[in-house]
This record gives sequence, structure tokens and C-alpha cells, in this order.
Amino acid sequence: MPPNLILMAPLALATVVACSSTPPGGVAASAPTPSRADNAQSLRWTGAFQQIQQQTGNLGPRSTNKVYGNVALTRLSGNPNSAHVRMELSTTVRDSHQLHWAVLDGPCGSNTLPLLAIEQFPQINISNNGRGQLDADVPLALTSTNAYHVDVYWTTGRDPSDVMTCANVRLDNSR
Repeated sequence: MPPNLILMAPLALATVVACSSTPPGGVAASAPTPSRADNAQSLRWTGAFQQIQQQTGNLGPRSTNKVYGNVALTRLSGNPNSAHVRMELSTTVRDSHQLHWAVLDGPCGSNTLPLLAIEQFPQINISNNGRGQLDADVPLALTSTNAYHVDVYWTTGRDPSDVMTCANVRLDNSR
């Protein structure tokens, strides 16, 4: 055996033994378990759409939109820059229609911009019975430390008065 290998063999053996031995307490140390917030597969935000009071004209009376439903945003495993969106809505819209929507920072009513351009969110198809659903992936980078809400719009979503309904979404720790 060459002299260099003879000198390295005891060092390699000592390293293997040191790595495999247990500490004095008798319990081997293990890598820390990732917290729920660090586990990309388990991050999920859920919320229910609220009825919103809207003005029907400049000085006219206010009316309440009768919109019900729920939304779930799930950060895709292995890709923190993408989220799967499941949404169900029941609206007063009685004709086939497509609605714009967006995810925004903060709670409902916050004066914030959508996380993406409105056009990057796939539209919700509303059928003749006023119901609609969406099941799609969206390029959203959601973090466990931020609060979010989802707005659904009557038309283009370019005006704050265009909000049909809103849902505050919260990190769901029950998974």
C-alpha cells in the first residue's frame, strides 16, 4: 500500500466512527424536522367570500351583493413560485359570464395592488345558474408570513369600486 493511503486510512476510519457513534446521552442526533411553514407541500390558505355593500349610483342607495363561495390557495410542492387555486362561487349573475379576480396583500378593503397583473389570473367561468368554479395553477410566490385576500371583480378589476366580493385567506394549519 502506498504510504499516503496508509496515513489516510486511520483518519477515514476515525471519521466514519465519529459520524456513526451516539452522543454521551445515548441518543443519536438527527436533523431538525422542517416546520409546517418550511414544508412547501403543506402551505395552504383558505377563505370564504364575503357579501360586499355597493353603491348603486352617485347618490343612490346601497345594495348588498349576494355572493357566496370559498377559495383555497396551495403552494405547489417543490415550487414556491407557483400556487394551485381552487375557487367556487355562487353569484346573482344569471347569464354565462367570465369574471376577473386577483390575489392581493393584506385584508379585504386594503388599498393594495394585485400580486400579478389581472390578465395573469385565469378567469372564472360563471354558468347560466350563477355558479362558477376555477381549478388552476398561477405563478404566485406566497409566503407564510404575509396576509392575503382574493378579490373578484364585476368587470376588468381596474377600479376599487369594481369589487364584487372578497375573501380574506388565512394560512390553514390543520393540514
